[in-house]
Amino acid sequence: MIPGGPMRYSRAGDALTKGFESCYFHAYPDPASPLARALLAAGLWQATLRGEPIPVRFEGMAGDPWTVGYGATGPVIGPGTIWTQQQADADLAAREAHCAAAVNAMVDVALTQDEFDALVDFAYNAGVGALQHSTLLRLLNAKQFRAAAEQFQLWDKAGGHVVAGLLRRRMAEAQEFAGAGA
Repeated sequence: MIPGGPMRYSRAGDALTKGFESCYFHAYPDPASPLARALLAAGLWQATLRGEPIPVRFEGMAGDPWTVGYGATGPVIGPGTIWTQQQADADLAAREAHCAAAVNAMVDVALTQDEFDALVDFAYNAGVGALQHSTLLRLLNAKQFRAAAEQFQLWDKAGGHVVAGLLRRRMAEAQEFAGAGA
């Protein structure tokens, strides 16, 4: 538990998350899935993100996990899922609050607002479990702030490959953590 009581995710933190989690109202396949790779190769990825129907010739290709809103996935999200802006905003707020509560519960040292925001964004994107079992958290709770900050960049892979967008996000989180994100 963070000394001094629980912290809240700030507007700057919310902007960090929204800056990396574009909002889509029509569910789309995981970018690393066979379906997404085929849509990209066919020049149909942007059309898919706009909610245009996926052509029949791609039927049966794996696309899990499907995503909607600000990066929401789960068993009730699949092809054909459509959300409103209100649904996307409510889901974002609920998941940010969940991640903030998790960071408050896991961190044993006093944090600045920037450090807290970086950790919440990391948990939002990589998952609460990833943070909970990370060297980043272990170093942070050992008051090794600099070494902890260096851990962000190690979480830049999907499917074993460096993903430019994840690398940019981890760099932004590390910068926020260092207090340079304001």
